[in-house]
Amino acid sequence: MKESRQRGLGRRAFGGLAVGVGLAMALSACGGSSNPLSSAPASSGAASGSGGALVIGSADFPESQILAEVYAGALNAAGVTASTKPNIGSREVYIKAVQDGSVDVVPDYSGNLLLYVNKDATEVSAEDIAKALPTKLPQGLAVLDASKAEDKDAMVVTKATAEKHQLKSIEDMAKVCGDLVIGAPATFAERAYGLPGLAKNYN
Repeated sequence: MKESRQRGLGRRAFGGLAVGVGLAMALSACGGSSNPLSSAPASSGAASGSGGALVIGSADFPESQILAEVYAGALNAAGVTASTKPNIGSREVYIKAVQDGSVDVVPDYSGNLLLYVNKDATEVSAEDIAKALPTKLPQGLAVLDASKAEDKDAMVVTKATAEKHQLKSIEDMAKVCGDLVIGAPATFAERAYGLPGLAKNYN
């Protein structure tokens, strides 16, 4: 059983959360274009606002850690010195890490990041999310251009459970939710796209 999050919450493109507009501009200038991961070599000292190496952080789950390595690898290949600091924690933790400068960039999901900084966000399309996000970030933070990659979550049950309760969609779970236990990260209980979203959209 699989249902795209796009129905209620839109697409989650990958973007970079950076500390300060200056860093975002410096990254954008690395290859002389608007692409911070341009293959053109960066000049010495252009890697960050302070002229040092970049530290790419990640959240505390494998997909985020892989993305951090991808970003760092691309930057190093472009001539920008970059290292990773994986497994920092949830969004509440790694945003603070960006703010205090212990990491420079964290790849994030644009839709979920927007919901984090604006719980009343209604934007669904990738374009609308990208437009709204910069206006809602805390002072001192900026976002880089989102990549074309997308990520969507799915609710999954075993075939036996689906047959037992006649489940074909998330909506079908409402009538038997008292008999089911959801396994998910701890933050799922509080996120707008987690249990609150399921309650709001599917009762």
